[in-house]
Amino acid sequence: MTHHQHELRDGRRLGVTGLGDPDATRLVLFCHPSPGVGGFDPDPTVTATIGVRVIVLDRPGYGGSDPMPEGDAVESWISDIDEYLRSIEANASTVSSIDFGRIGVVGWGVGALYATALAGRYPHLVEGLVLVEPTAPTRERLAAPGGSLDARLERLRPLEELDDHPGAADRMGRMLDGVALGDAAGLEFDHRALADSGWHALLGDVDASTLVISSGDTEDARWYRHRISHSRTSSAWSDPSTSIVEAWPTILEFLTPRESEAAERFSRRRGSLPFPQVSRRPR
Repeated sequence: MTHHQHELRDGRRLGVTGLGDPDATRLVLFCHPSPGVGGFDPDPTVTATIGVRVIVLDRPGYGGSDPMPEGDAVESWISDIDEYLRSIEANASTVSSIDFGRIGVVGWGVGALYATALAGRYPHLVEGLVLVEPTAPTRERLAAPGGSLDARLERLRPLEELDDHPGAADRMGRMLDGVALGDAAGLEFDHRALADSGWHALLGDVDASTLVISSGDTEDARWYRHRISHSRTSSAWSDPSTSIVEAWPTILEFLTPRESEAAERFSRRRGSLPFPQVSRRPR
């Protein structure tokens, strides 16, 4: 499922999948559910024609990404994302003078944890944030260790019944098959991250316009919505396993940059430093 691997500065490999228009200057980072890997495109026709470049990074232990050493799972993964984004922006600028600007982020299932933590850590990087059927660290979920965290999203039968979205169930099945080929390191990483409350404080720093997509007013959706001030909810979706597909056009349109902010950029290079410095993302 993974298109290629990117080598991080510490030697670990990062699985990367690109969707949509490879020449687009609008980046959308897609944080997959648990379990999950890159490669699932909710609606390829929409993704290819809306004018965005969607990037899916396999989390540590999934797909083409090496496991993460022991430590703070969320902060370490945010640092990996930051390093990768800086790297591709520097390459794009060198090759074709492209400056991607601020980005959109989608967090699906457990991916919402990482999407919101990234938006909170770097509020001047993330312009738009969409959480799809987000998984929250509720008491009941933390009390049940092991197993899939996003089982409610993996049901293929409702996807098979979507007449307007042929092939959606097959694409989901391939994503899950890709996970089955790996080991349990990815799931262990996600369980560790969900149980760590250190990232909760970052939600109060999220400045991005935020849309929560959920099938009903769920406890998980409320958990995130109450902690992110710039958020609104779309809860008219019929099933948690189909909302990512049915809402995909709404999601990408929400993350399309506004005309008044089209020229805004998140980075500024300084001299000839060996690694590009991003002044608006304080550490």
